[in-house]
Amino acid sequence: MKILLISVHGDPLERLGSVQAGGQNNYVKQVAQALENQGHQVDVATHWNNKRSKGSQTFGKNITVMRIAAGQRKFVRKDELVHLLPAFFEELEQRTDLASYDVIHTNYWLSGLVGLMIKGKYNRPLVHTSHSLGHVKAKETGSVAEGRLEAEKRILTEADRVIATTNDEKKKIDKWTDRKSSVRVVSIGVHEVFFNEEPRELPSQPRFMFVGRMTKAKGIFVLLSAFADYLAQVNPDASLVIAGGGKDDFIEGRNFEPKREEIRALISGIESRVNFVGPKSQAELAMMFKTCTAVIVPSFYESFGMVASEAQAAGVPVIASAVGGLKDVVVHGETGLLFRNKRVVELRACMRRVSEDPALNLHMGEQARRHAEQTFNWQSISALMEKIYADIQG
Repeated sequence: MKILLISVHGDPLERLGSVQAGGQNNYVKQVAQALENQGHQVDVATHWNNKRSKGSQTFGKNITVMRIAAGQRKFVRKDELVHLLPAFFEELEQRTDLASYDVIHTNYWLSGLVGLMIKGKYNRPLVHTSHSLGHVKAKETGSVAEGRLEAEKRILTEADRVIATTNDEKKKIDKWTDRKSSVRVVSIGVHEVFFNEEPRELPSQPRFMFVGRMTKAKGIFVLLSAFADYLAQVNPDASLVIAGGGKDDFIEGRNFEPKREEIRALISGIESRVNFVGPKSQAELAMMFKTCTAVIVPSFYESFGMVASEAQAAGVPVIASAVGGLKDVVVHGETGLLFRNKRVVELRACMRRVSEDPALNLHMGEQARRHAEQTFNWQSISALMEKIYADIQG
């Protein structure tokens, strides 16, 4: 099959951890490579968000990334990209023969709108992965991009197949669209680098880790509050490593010192115990995970929770908020611990539990690795994806 993956705001070759470079970027890259390994021809279309990037670039064996400027060859925040979608579609038409693709697979609602344009004009089968649901995000965070809810409902209704990455997400899509038969659950896989055989040893003092954007919705303020309490009430020698963030998150020339006053206020007095390390490669994260007591994912909402699956693949327990897909990705009491969303006291208690019981910690780490091997395996996932594509062929 010839497959076009569309990821308007998520360039699969962008360095992970920077602005608009997270789980979706990684998903698109890994799906493309897994499908190529199955013998399919794969192209990826994304917005040309960096003047220094090439308009066309390959990865894997021969996967082509087409960067579409749509009149704005520069970084554009995803909430503003909706205005560029008609131009994106027109330029994409000029760059490639859209009628030649057997399947169009869109990612996030912005890409879904482009997919509907292609489906309407070229009658190509459309598969869609949401990555997050607007109506759920609105409920959890109180904000959503203008026009998103109406557009998202249309995409989820008109796509030939919708891929949910967890059972929790499928239930929410079913309820939102009332089209149960078109939704299939296909998990997200983990890059092989996280399954490395390097041994894991517990650090002599508790060391926790967070990976992601430093925003309220990712739970960074909840985490820093819980960690400050943990230092004061449990162990003053513990440390917290924070990876990720972009250039807008740090003061230039100050070695990843946070720019936001709220963050600086929360770490006031405990600066020596909190280490901001900036964006890291997957290989670097895989090694860093193994030096931690636990990886913490305190997000207000995650449709899946990529960091949680990657940490488990590395054999590390995960402490996560009991929201969205995290409730499926982390097996409470076995591969990690779940706490009620935004509950600082509960998060601190989870940190205490995994740090003060080494036997439990090591057991959870072993179970986490087994769970990841069984559930987040790209070879089996790509076979499921391939079957979905074949089922919707005319």
